[in-house]
Formats: sequence, C-alpha cells, structure tokens
Amino acid sequence: MHAVFLEAHKAGRAAKLPAVCLIVSGGHTVLYEVKRGDSNAQDASALLRYRKIGQTRDDAAGEAYDKVAKLLGLGYPGGAILDRLAAVSNGAAAPVRFGPTRMKGNALDFSFSGLKTAVLYHVREYPEYSEEIRTREEALLRGQRKFEQLVPLCSPKTLALVREFQNAVVRDLVERTMNAAEELAVEGVLVSGGVAANSQLRATFEARGKSAGVDVFFPSRALSTDNAAMIAAAAYSRFRAGHYRGHNPQCRSQSRPGLVKRTP
Repeated sequence: MHAVFLEAHKAGRAAKLPAVCLIVSGGHTVLYEVKRGDSNAQDASALLRYRKIGQTRDDAAGEAYDKVAKLLGLGYPGGAILDRLAAVSNGAAAPVRFGPTRMKGNALDFSFSGLKTAVLYHVREYPEYSEEIRTREEALLRGQRKFEQLVPLCSPKTLALVREFQNAVVRDLVERTMNAAEELAVEGVLVSGGVAANSQLRATFEARGKSAGVDVFFPSRALSTDNAAMIAAAAYSRFRAGHYRGHNPQCRSQSRPGLVKRTP
C-alpha cells in the first residue's frame, strides 16, 4: 500500500483518501478500506487506518497463476509468463468459458481455487494438451524458460485457454474492488502487490476507474514486487508521524527487557 504513495507523491499526484485498496500477490488477495489517521500528526497522510473488507477464502490470485502455469508446463513463477501469453492469443476461439465466481456471505470475498480446478479438469478432458505440456516441461529442464523460447511450444488452443483464465482472474479482481469502492462511496482505488504488475489488470482497472469517476493508483512494476521499498516507505511514514520506539508509549510498553532504546 505504501509503495503506491511513494510514487504518487513523486509524480505530483496525491492518492485520494478514503480509498479501497486491493493487495494482490502470490500470498495475498485482500481488500481494505483505507482512511486517514491522526490529523494532528506531522504528516497526516502518512498515518493510515485500515479495515479489512474482503479476502480470499482459499488460493490467492498469484497462487492460482503459479499453479496453472505449472499445470501447463510453463514454469514458476507463473504470473509474468501467463500475462504475456494471454496477450498473444490473437483472438483464437476460447476452448472453454469460465463464469464469474459466486460467493455466499461476504460478496467482497474472493476465491480462485475453483477456477484453478476448472482449468485442471479441462486439460484432463482433452488429451491433446498432454503432448505439448510434456514438450514444454522438457524445455524447462533444458533451461529454456524465456517467453521467446516457450511461446512457439504453445498451440493456439493453449494460448486461448491462458487468455480465458486471465480474463476470469482480472474480471473477479476488478469487479469486487470496484463494487467495494461504490459501496463505500470512495473516489480512490489503490492496487499493489506482485500481481499488480499484470498488464491486463492495470488496463482494465484504469478503464473501469475512468468510466466510474474513480482514480486508480498503482506502483510501478518494479515497486509492485519490491518488499524492501514497501517496508522502508511504511517505516519512513511512521517515523515522520513520530511513531517509533522511545517516543510512542505503546511501543515502550511492548519493549523487551534489556533492549536498548535509541531515538532515531
């Protein structure tokens, strides 16, 4: 989330708060409502309050990408290769259509396990996939993992399957996030995490945000997966707000015995 603020400030754009934030990666798919914190702080925009409003009930979106890529003999991690393959499917007829995921209870929750399983069942149903999957797995064993090396080993049917899988993931992420933004009447949407680097996800969010009058903010692709930058940004914000060991009473009460406290 803080990676978004890093570059928004640098570019002279202020991310609007309150906002809905989607954190989407290999380990997380979660929606938060984000509001300003203490308005009396040195930098009020740096102090945020978060409320979880939706989460995945099983696989994270990035995890589903990785599992489908492995299933299709496309290596690990799978997000980047599937994104590029979906873009070169050239309008080939879809071998299968994946419908939207229906959720009982919290309509802002996610689920990607069923989609992953649907891909698995489809591949098992049509044996013609098996030979090319085996060919790609052999290429991986030879160290041929680059997009340029794998795309010639993918049939139009496989490329269309990848496209349909990605369409389903992107549709679910965008729809639930934009529904949350509408329910909470916010004007800003933040999207971060490794899957935020996905080109189709970015383009779809930007188009939906424009039509809905909602500003959508992403970090750059480099910062989407840079944990060090994220942590540094969050720490710097808390430092400017005066939330650090030795100055925050709550932090002092939680200090371990014998730990030397220093003022930064």
